[in-house]
Amino acid sequence: MTSKELTRIALSTALIAIGAFITIPLGPVPFTLQTLFVILAGLFLKPSHAGLSAFLYMLIGLIGVPIFAGFSGGLQSIASPTFGFIISFIPMAYIISKFGHGSMDNKKIILGILIGVIVSYILGLIYLKVGLTRVQGVEVPMSKVLSLGLIPFIIPDTIKIILAIIIYKRTYKYISK
Repeated sequence: MTSKELTRIALSTALIAIGAFITIPLGPVPFTLQTLFVILAGLFLKPSHAGLSAFLYMLIGLIGVPIFAGFSGGLQSIASPTFGFIISFIPMAYIISKFGHGSMDNKKIILGILIGVIVSYILGLIYLKVGLTRVQGVEVPMSKVLSLGLIPFIIPDTIKIILAIIIYKRTYKYISK
């Protein structure tokens, strides 16, 4: 791995962390800009590097650096019902990169992002359901999980996707050099 690649991975990891600091609480799942930076990592980095940047973000948070939403961190974060979304960033970044890295083909880019975001939602919502069920001590219906972890994020995530594509298309030629 070259120093240029290591720098890009580190920068992507840092941007995901910065995205976590921009938080609007919406119940158990906050609105953050992490997803925007995970999408950008997927578009700008090779698949293994994109997944690694998301993994490093998770690892740094788990060792105790408060880089998760709400300035949290540490192993206790695993017990948070929203931790599944953090885990999901790894396959999300990898999948987006597999389809869209280095491409200017809108179909490939959009398909990769949509598959990556869907995988993120599936993993995050399953973890959220299990986590909320444990916290509340009773089975949480999937309709409630969707109303907390999906419905409020459809429009903001669509905006983040559009913004990520615009940023990528306008800057890739400069950053790829």
